[in-house]
Parts: sequence; C-alpha cells; structure tokens
Amino acid sequence: ETNHSLYALAPGGQYTKVLEMPGPIRSVYEWNNNILFATGSAVLSYSPATQELKPLVTLPADSLILSLAVDTTNNRVYFSTDKCLYAVKDSKPVVISEKIGGTLRYFSGLIVFDTAERLMIRIAGLEKTIASDVVKKEIRCTHEGLLRESRSVSVSRTLPILAPIHDKTCRV
Repeated sequence: ETNHSLYALAPGGQYTKVLEMPGPIRSVYEWNNNILFATGSAVLSYSPATQELKPLVTLPADSLILSLAVDTTNNRVYFSTDKCLYAVKDSKPVVISEKIGGTLRYFSGLIVFDTAERLMIRIAGLEKTIASDVVKKEIRCTHEGLLRESRSVSVSRTLPILAPIHDKTCRV
C-alpha cells in the first residue's frame, strides 16, 4: 500500500512532510492557518499547529473530488468532481451545477475549467445565491453574459476554451 504525502517547502529549498494520506491528494489550499485538501470523496482540513485533521465535507464514496478553491472575502469553499460543482454551506455540500466540473480557481468570481465540456467560465455573484436558501440554481451563459437564471440542469452553450475569460462573466 502506497501512502501519499504533502510537503511544505521553505526558503532555501528545505522541505518538511506535513501529512500522509492513504489516497492521492488532488487539490490543496492554505487558508486561515489551515491546509484544506481534497482526497477521494472528501475535503479535509488540517491544522499544522494542533495536528488536527477533520472533514470539512464528504460526498458519497463513489465520487472523486478533483479541485477546490476558496473565496477568502466571503469565507466560502468551492469544490468539484468531473461533472458537478459544489459550495460548502453549513458543513454540507450545496450543488451549484450538475453539468460542469473540473479545475477551479477563485479570482473575483469562481473560474471553472472543464476540459470534458471544452468550457472555461467565470461565475460572479454566487455568494448572494448561496447565502439565500436557494440551494440549486443553474447558470446559462452566452458570449454576451447572462441569458437567464433557471432551475433546470443545462448549460445553453459551452464557451471555447481559448476565449478571453473577461468577456464571459455570468452573474447569478
């Protein structure tokens, strides 16, 4: 059985093993003096100060979390599988979309890079939707931006991967 390790790299090239897990660590984010990481179907939080490891959120065992991102202004964690996009609300996963997933980044909005759908999109204004009690709202976009909000589960058009991201902002 192979263990997978996470290391911290210090100036001068010194490194230290931070933790070891039985499965691959797919995404890592340092936030609020903790290390958030995705492994298998869970997002875990590790405190180097106390060496405490605790689950932040867990999906069904057959799910594989690929990426996570954090909106540090609103203290909101986002994560994704290959086909689903989530946010964490009250220690529970909230589905944002069941049609897109992949690699996430947060920069003045949630950026989703879905290679399977050939889609790169920036979603702004999610916090207001998540903070409300609307737990599932699909976003429909065109090159001009928001078409409409819908409770359906479809993306009206995938955006070209190489398209400039600043032209493709959707607001909810």
